[in-house]
Order: sequence, then C-alpha cells, then structure tokens
Amino acid sequence: MPLPFLPGYALQTDVPASFAKRHQFDLINGVPVTDVVELRTLDQPISPEARFAKERPGYDGIPPDPWTKKIPKHDRRAIPMSRLPPWMAFSNKVLRFHGYFKDSVHERPEETQRVRACTLFYYLEDDSIHIQEIKDHNSGMKQGLLVKRHQIPAGPDRYYVVQDLARIGAELPIYGKTFRITDADPFTRRFLEATLGLQLGPSEPTPLDDFHARQQAAAAPGAKPDGRHASDVTKFVEAQQGKPMKSTLRRTRQFLEHDRQVLRFWVTWRDPALYGEARPFIVHYFRADSTMEVLEIKQPNSGRDAFPALLKRHRMPKAFASSNQAQIGTDESLEDDAFYSEADFRIGGTIVVFGRELLITDCDEYTRNFYKTHYGLTDDEMRAIPCQTATEEVRRQEVLQDEPSTQPEQHHIVFDASPLRFEAILDTNRPEDHERKFVVTFFKQDSTVAIFEGKVRNSGFVGGKFLERTYLPNLDSTKFFVGSTLRLNGFPFRLTGADEFTLRFMESHSDMFPAADVDVVEKKLAGAVSQVDRSALIDHAHTLSRNGQLDHDAFCLWVRQTGLPLSIHECLTLARKFDLNSKGSIKLQNLEQQLQARRT
Repeated sequence: MPLPFLPGYALQTDVPASFAKRHQFDLINGVPVTDVVELRTLDQPISPEARFAKERPGYDGIPPDPWTKKIPKHDRRAIPMSRLPPWMAFSNKVLRFHGYFKDSVHERPEETQRVRACTLFYYLEDDSIHIQEIKDHNSGMKQGLLVKRHQIPAGPDRYYVVQDLARIGAELPIYGKTFRITDADPFTRRFLEATLGLQLGPSEPTPLDDFHARQQAAAAPGAKPDGRHASDVTKFVEAQQGKPMKSTLRRTRQFLEHDRQVLRFWVTWRDPALYGEARPFIVHYFRADSTMEVLEIKQPNSGRDAFPALLKRHRMPKAFASSNQAQIGTDESLEDDAFYSEADFRIGGTIVVFGRELLITDCDEYTRNFYKTHYGLTDDEMRAIPCQTATEEVRRQEVLQDEPSTQPEQHHIVFDASPLRFEAILDTNRPEDHERKFVVTFFKQDSTVAIFEGKVRNSGFVGGKFLERTYLPNLDSTKFFVGSTLRLNGFPFRLTGADEFTLRFMESHSDMFPAADVDVVEKKLAGAVSQVDRSALIDHAHTLSRNGQLDHDAFCLWVRQTGLPLSIHECLTLARKFDLNSKGSIKLQNLEQQLQARRT
C-alpha cells in the first residue's frame, strides 16, 4: 500500500554521491567555457582542410556531436595544437601577400592608369583581411590603409579564405577594385606548404606604368628633367629665401675651373646680298661661363664704320627665336644643349649667329692644342682653311717678308701698270644669267682682279661694279686666256674674248701664255692637217665663208666643226696669223695656201 503524498511521508532517494563545490567554469579542448555539461574530445586530429572549414561541429555556435565525452582532468593541460580551435591555434599568425591593383587616372593627359602596389594581410585566427598600400614618393595620391581588418565577402554567401589567396596570379575583386597576387613572404610560403600542401609558383613582377617609368628615367644617373621647370618668379623667391640654386653652384664651379681660358677662332661670313663679299670676324669663346663674342676685323678703305663688335658677349642660342616671342628669362628655362658649347666649334664647320652663318676657317695655337688634347683631333682636322678675305695690309706684310720670291726678276719689269681685259659670261644654267656680260680686268703687277658688269636693258640686274679690285689667292696670269673658266669670288666665269692690247701682250710673252705662241699652234695644226683630207676642209670652209672670206668667229667655228684639236684661244691666235691685212677676216685663198704649206 503506498504511502500518502503528505509532508513527512515522502522518502528522499536523490542523495548526492559527491559533495564537491559546484562551479560554472570548465575546459573544452583546453578552452575555458561556461555552462557546458558535456565536453568534446577528438580521438583523431583535425585534418588541415577541416581546420579552415566553417561548418565543423563545436565551432561558431554549432553544437558538438552527441557522442563526445569528457576529457580527463590530467589531459586538460596537454591538448595538442591540432585539437585547438583556429582562433586559438593560429593566434598572432598572419599570412602576407604582395599584389597590386590598377587605378584609373582621368586628370592627367600623360597617363591613363596608375599601378598601385599593396600588401594583403590574412589573419588565420578569424579569416579577416586588411590591405595596406605601399607608400610611393611624390605620387600625388592618398596612401596608407586601404581596407580595414574584417572578413571580406567574396560573394553573396561566402567570405574570402586562405585558399582564395594562395595562388600567384589570383585576382580578387574587393569593393570595386581587382587585386592581383604577385608574391608572398617566406613564412607564408612555408606555412602553406606545410599545412595545406600548397606550393606557390614564382613571383610575378609588378608592371611599370607611365608615371613610374618617367620617375625612373628622371632618377637615372645623368638623366635630365622631364621638361618641367620652375617659373622664374619661383626661382627668384626661393633664391631670396636662401635656397642654393643648382645653376648658380654649377656656374661657380665652372668659373673656378676654367677662368681666363678663352678659345679664339677666325670665321668668315659671306654676304648673301647682291655683289656681297666675304667678311672676316673673330670669335672668342669663354670657357668660364660658356659665353661667346664676335668681333669684326677692321679693314682699311672698306667704306664701313669700324664697329667694335658684331655680337656682345653672352650665351649664344643655336635656334634663333622670332622677335614676337617672349625673350625674358628664357636662359634659365632652356637646356644646355640649346646653346653653343666648345664641342660645336670645328675648323670647316659653321655656327649660326642670329641668322648669319659663319664659316670657321682657323684658330690660334692655344685653341689648336686644346682640341688636340681634349677632343683627340689630328693636325689634318685642325688645318686652316684658306679664305678669300685678304686685305691690302695683309698683302703688304706678305710682300715685306724675307722669303725669296718664286717669280722671275723680270716680273715687276714686264708686268707694268697696264691691265689685261677679257670679256666674260657666267657659266651657269640659270636662264636669267645668259644675257649678262662682264669685263674681267687682271692687274699684273699685284695679281688683283676687278669685275665690271655691263648694263643690259630689261635684264633685271643693275650694271656697274660687280667686284671691287681685290686679291684672290691661287690666281696668276697663266690662268687667263680666252676659253678658260675661272671661279672668282665664288662665281664661275668663262672668258669669251679679249681686247687688242691683251692679245698683243700675250703674243709677245708667249713663254707665259702657250696658247698665244704662234709657232707652237702652227706645229699643232700641221700635225692635225696631215691626218685629215684637205679637200674636205676647204669645202667646209666655203660653206661658212661670205664673199670668199671668213671672219674670226667663223674661222673658230670651222675649226671646231672639222674636229681640229685646237682650243678657242689657239683658234684666235691662228686667225690673227692668217689675217694678213688685219681687217678681221681671212681670205679662203690664203687659208688654202696655209693648209697646203702645213700638209707638205
């Protein structure tokens, strides 16, 4: 019979077997927790894949398996790392990856995008990531922390884990930017290989954009700036504040090293105007400050005012700017290559001084030795060029020298004050020069030449003095004869005739004028006639004759058409010989007799 359920009648059957003090704190897998009845233990170690899996039991709010059991008290302090949760097993362990992303640039015309290098830090304890941009000097952009540490979503239902980053070349879209993995540090490579069995490939180089390419080119040894210069106002203000200017320091050093070192050159400028002449100048180049000056050589009786200098001393630009361009402050803005330096001067070369092209013809002995020593030039390269600018004073000095004369003693006796005059034309292909007539006068006593141009109506040229009496080198009396071509003051002239005095003078001094030697020309004609049919020569002469006579021009034409090897002056000498009456014409009867006599 059961007892009634009344006070005093109930039996106490739940007598505790253990009287230890109750507590709320306990350890699960070595981790202190509260209010846990059953503790989990793992008989097998967690695999490397399971370490980073989010859905394993006992992690992140997922209840443990029902078959777990308590861990004995003596094992709670000796739990291996493989059995610890990730947030404790991988505490303070961070994987570091290197990468970059490309940022579009819309404000600068010289570049379209910028490659920005960064470092990705992956925290193993909670799979969080933070991204730090590597600071770039003078980039003009805000740098530093790009993404704060947190779990970055890789999609609508997952976050980035270490497997997403553990591949060289992986591209991670993060908040509108695409990060590309290029490398990892040594610890990250060892950890991934030992834990996940992943081996990262070789690192990729970070691509070089236009901005960094210009920076590297500007920082290279000996490189020049990229064309950006501070304004003159900025330089002035900085100099007032005490900033040492690079150009000032460089010029000071150049002045201390090369003071009082001056290179001297003789130059010639040919005036391009009508009847222009070659004018001599002297150029001084100062190595102390890379300046130059151009001095005019005063010529006596030149008809010009004696100006001390054609160009005042200053730095000479190679390119001449027009007058409507701003010229203030441009010396500091231009590069050194825009100005003439000592390397631009060579004998035979030219320099342009504000539109005037100067030909360098000679230099002094110090300058010649300087270029041989510093630039390795030879004697042939530094040889002076003869120029056609000798003055009367220079010729007088040459006459007063003690060198023996190469001309015979009768030179000054024979060559009196009477000049030799020749008719001449310009030997050019220009149609406007075909009608121009000149008189070339050669003065025998001092070997000077003067040229006079005759007036021709509607020719477009002003007649008169073409070349003032001047000395031209490499000219003597033997080069003047009818038919010769001479280059006088740069113009090619062909002598077409001579006056009576000149022809008589040349015939009387046939030792100096072989073309005017009658005996030599007759022997030459005899040798040519002996090989030609005489009747053919006479018949051709009849076709050119008029009233049984040949004038001098027709006779010269007959010689050329028959193929006789005689020059124009030799033809003229024979015509004067066969003209017995000195009337300017040759009778055919006399010509037949002369040819018969030469043939026999």
